[in-house]
Amino acid sequence: MVNDESALIVHLGDSRVYRLRGNEILFRTQDHSLVGELVANKVLSEEQARLSPQSNVITRGLGSISNNQPEIDIVPYCKGDRFILCTDGVWGVMPQPDLIQRLGASVELEQLVDNVQDEIDRIGVSEDGHHDNHTLAIIEMAQDSKLKDKMSKKHLIVLCSLASLLLVSVLCNIVLLSRSTVQTDYQEEFAPDGMASAVQDTGDVAGAAISQYVNVRMESTYRRLNEQLDSFQRANDSLENELVKIKTSQALDKTSTKLGHEAKDGESSKSKDSAKGKENVKDQTGPKSPIEIIEVILSLYSQSEKAQDKDSKQLIRRLLDYKNRIHQLLKELPEEKSVSAKPSSIIRLLPSNKDIEQRVEKKDGLYCPTKSYIHDLSKSKKKVEELKRNYSK
Repeated sequence: MVNDESALIVHLGDSRVYRLRGNEILFRTQDHSLVGELVANKVLSEEQARLSPQSNVITRGLGSISNNQPEIDIVPYCKGDRFILCTDGVWGVMPQPDLIQRLGASVELEQLVDNVQDEIDRIGVSEDGHHDNHTLAIIEMAQDSKLKDKMSKKHLIVLCSLASLLLVSVLCNIVLLSRSTVQTDYQEEFAPDGMASAVQDTGDVAGAAISQYVNVRMESTYRRLNEQLDSFQRANDSLENELVKIKTSQALDKTSTKLGHEAKDGESSKSKDSAKGKENVKDQTGPKSPIEIIEVILSLYSQSEKAQDKDSKQLIRRLLDYKNRIHQLLKELPEEKSVSAKPSSIIRLLPSNKDIEQRVEKKDGLYCPTKSYIHDLSKSKKKVEELKRNYSK
């Protein structure tokens, strides 16, 4: 679906959408197929996947396929860009560079479609007619979208390189200017009113004195520069910390809303079938008592242990959200001297962000926490359960 803002692509299966600018691929949907996953994990090349006898085994699709969750992309475009929609009977017939060269040709779109279709039929006939059915549509954009392309990595590297060169140039100029100023100051201080020639006559002793004086001034200049750089670094670190806090707060808000919805659904299910005995999450709008807070924390532990996702980065973000929410709720619990398991000691048992990122593995096509991570998580969970028993007395 295309509007003035952008192109919205909802994709499922192994038919493809390309965005081309000339013979350059700016965007391409990822195939939901067995070989497509192997290409994404760099086990197979694009050409090996195209020629593989298992290329028609899809992992997502409509109909009898169990996984029918579509992938959604929002794509910008510029005037002259082409969106190519085609089945695997088109892209699977010839190597991708050959296909893209044909699709990017400066030909009227109707004629271009006919040319590609004729070539596919020719290749199919030459292979005893074993080619697949093929469908192709091309859309050429007549204007720019309001959504703009992000800066490419290549352009970003060039800009960073230029910025680095500029910084080096500025520092060199500061050093040279400082050296020139030092020498001028020395002559004005020790050789005023035409006495510069007398300084020369002192030979090695005067030269050594000047050199020492210049070195002292240079060291002072370097110290000032280093202090300024340290000040800039501290300011940058402070800004980064604030950014992390903002992102964490946003993530916690999303998690809180999600848990609130799950709690309402769980309470409804429990009233219909009390025999199931499920413990549901309470509304996260603000639990009041320590027991209510602990119930939410235990629910977050349970979700962390059972978390799964096809995308490892998405799973890591969810685990970080659960951990941050647990940390926040533990801080809301009162520190009572009579309680053996204290919230502050449980917080110290929580895994670090780096530990979470490194302890995710893939099982049966899904990413999940490792057994060692779940084992370590259960240590702090047991403390929370002990804390619940103490508060219940």
